[in-house]
Amino acid sequence: MRPNVWVALAVGAVLGFAAGRVVSPDGGSREAVRAERPVAAASAPRRPADITVYRVPLEGSHSEGREDALVTLVAFTDYQCPYCARAESTLAQLRETYGEHLRLVVKHNPLPNHPQARPAALAALAAGAQGRFQEMHRLLFGNPRGLDEAGLEQHAQQLGLDMERWRRDRAHRRHEERIRTDQALAQQLGVTGTPAFFINGRLLYGAKPLEEFKALIDEELEKARALVRSGVPANAVYARLTANGREGPRASP
Repeated sequence: MRPNVWVALAVGAVLGFAAGRVVSPDGGSREAVRAERPVAAASAPRRPADITVYRVPLEGSHSEGREDALVTLVAFTDYQCPYCARAESTLAQLRETYGEHLRLVVKHNPLPNHPQARPAALAALAAGAQGRFQEMHRLLFGNPRGLDEAGLEQHAQQLGLDMERWRRDRAHRRHEERIRTDQALAQQLGVTGTPAFFINGRLLYGAKPLEEFKALIDEELEKARALVRSGVPANAVYARLTANGREGPRASP
């Protein structure tokens, strides 16, 4: 075979090898993804990497769902935070998907740059004194422009609350103390922004896609079912899973 043919073959081999590799941002190289590889593999939900468990007490907070739910999701929220409002639709989908296996717990963390958030939290807690916390909670997030005094009054009237009692309760120190306690817990856990979610004690920060919530919930549901099979009562699963959890701080956006 003539020399120029050997040269052509050698060059072709080098180019073919180079085409199969790409340069990574850190200067290294990795194998290129072949075009025929299924596209679905690239869209698979990302599994949460952080396995840290935090000890998040539930006492004194409003919750929705069964006490023996295998997965407890604690939400630190702010009624004036647009990202918290966005996350509410995700939580609604999770309630529908997981049903009795999921309990949602609300903790209040009104941020100082949101002046309407604390009055709204007090309005929700005062509604809770009449058994209508969840209804007020959803009205507040569903009407972000109705967080001024007139809007809060309108929400209370819409729910048919005893208005005089509701107004008195809004000013009651036990509700202010509830908010202060929740904020102190958020600070202790290292939570500096909203929304922040703890799923059986594991942190998920921000209004993440539904798939990220489901990936973490599915992991925790599997662990919880294993505990139940081993003899742990369902209503003791949350306490068992978080008993040795961190008390903070480590969390960050």
